[in-house]
Amino acid sequence: MLTIMLIGLITVFLVFTVLYFVFLLFGFFSKKAAVKLPKKIEPQEEVGADEAEIAAVMAAIYAILGPVSIKKIYKKKEKRNWVVWKKTGWRGVKGWSGNSELE
Repeated sequence: MLTIMLIGLITVFLVFTVLYFVFLLFGFFSKKAAVKLPKKIEPQEEVGADEAEIAAVMAAIYAILGPVSIKKIYKKKEKRNWVVWKKTGWRGVKGWSGNSELE
């Protein structure tokens, strides 16, 4: 009984050490395959006049309104415009039935 337990512990230890070295090798090889970024970053395009005007207008609106917070969100009660077909009966034994509207 003692030998079985000892062999089991040694086997588990060896499996973990093998896995450790496998993951070390994966880490070593994945460093070489990393995505390489360009050394020189190209300058971005300047913002056009239209975009600057839009940004200025939005900034003015936010400054006038102040901090905006949502107080309540609720679902509107309305009838849907489309019709949904549904199966009725136990696991569709009765087949397809008439349509029913979502409410």
